[in-house]
Amino acid sequence: MENIILLMCGKNKEKYKAKAKNLYCSERFKVSLEYAKTLTNEKNIFVLSAKHGLVELETELEPYDKSVYDMTTIEKTEWVKIVISQIKSKMNLDSFNFIFLTDDFYCEYFQQYLKNIELPLHGLIQSEHLRWFNEKLKKE
Repeated sequence: MENIILLMCGKNKEKYKAKAKNLYCSERFKVSLEYAKTLTNEKNIFVLSAKHGLVELETELEPYDKSVYDMTTIEKTEWVKIVISQIKSKMNLDSFNFIFLTDDFYCEYFQQYLKNIELPLHGLIQSEHLRWFNEKLKKE
């Protein structure tokens, strides 16, 4: 089964329009993207954006200031439904394995919609993600 990798966006963004893979400029985003590339090709890697939903790496975006962490439960539920709809427009949900390289807050609402899901960062707080990715990349 082919992998689809879902990355969390980040608060730190460039100050100019850029492709999604270049817009998010935190060290955490960069290393998570590097790790994602060891699991699949770029066409199967997407960013979960609080503003835009599911974003392909090559999509150009203006910088924005919106966070999933600021959403109410109702807003987050609606955001997840939009993202699931965007995924369905691109692929059959049951034909892929979805790997969330995100914290638990990002992926908790998706589990009811996706049959094949992996949460390798489950239980880790954001400050532990960078170390986890770096350890995995050393083994690759």
